[in-house]
Amino acid sequence: MLSIRIGFTPPVVLDYLRNASETARNVVNSSFDADKIGRYLEWAANQRRTLGSSISSADMDRLITTRTYWALVSAGGVTAIALIDIELQSCIAALETEEAELRHAHERWSRAGWTTAAVLDTNALMTNHATLLSSPWHDVIGESEMRSVRIVIPMIVIDELDTLKRSNGLMKINGKDHPRRTVARQALRTVAGIFPTADTVKAVNQSTESPDARPVTIELMADPPGHIRLENPDAEIRDRALTLAAHANRVLLVTYDLGNQFAAGLSGLEAIRLIDEEDAALPDDPLIASPRRKSTREIR
Repeated sequence: MLSIRIGFTPPVVLDYLRNASETARNVVNSSFDADKIGRYLEWAANQRRTLGSSISSADMDRLITTRTYWALVSAGGVTAIALIDIELQSCIAALETEEAELRHAHERWSRAGWTTAAVLDTNALMTNHATLLSSPWHDVIGESEMRSVRIVIPMIVIDELDTLKRSNGLMKINGKDHPRRTVARQALRTVAGIFPTADTVKAVNQSTESPDARPVTIELMADPPGHIRLENPDAEIRDRALTLAAHANRVLLVTYDLGNQFAAGLSGLEAIRLIDEEDAALPDDPLIASPRRKSTREIR
């Protein structure tokens, strides 16, 4: 999925993608002469001004300003002319793929109406996997029951669980210590049970007193083709959450980690930090109400 910059909507980016592929095809069909280099470079410059303003730099380098583009900029001559059509055909295929995927994602999210996307990090999923289908998510994230909620699990979370299922150490859930590897395996089994087929969106049947209440869905968020992950898993989760901002009306990260909450806020992503039992049971800090030490010298 494309990373759309703040201020741009999917319909606008879809128009940019369509224009980019159509004008690229015009260059391919033009006469095979020295001027073709100029037409190609003019096309690329136009896309850098329009499409490049609406998507991330990484997406732009993947679609338009590729390694071949920079090689063509410096090469020139007959060699460059011979490569232009090949490069443009590759660009057209990539642009049309992105257009189809973006259109599909936009239509899928639009059908749900007002939707809040709540993205779970690894600890949030591990701790709450047993109640993933039954948790009152509207209450957990502070959302009106008249709005749809989609719980999103990025693929990096699944891969982290696959790593943790071979790890050592304990984690506390419901006041008891559990082997971390066991919890990871149980969380993976829960996710596999929710998504037994290639369908990555699951509706959750949560009973409610209001007949007009909006539904809860759970989505397994796959990595798009060619996606390069960030090295830090938490940063990758936040980055994937930010890509949903163009589709959902509200996007937030659900985490237990204060550092992840702070990092989300700094990147413009709303975050909710869940309080685990140890934090909830923590006694008052004795230093807050500590008496001031009396001076041994009387002040007159």
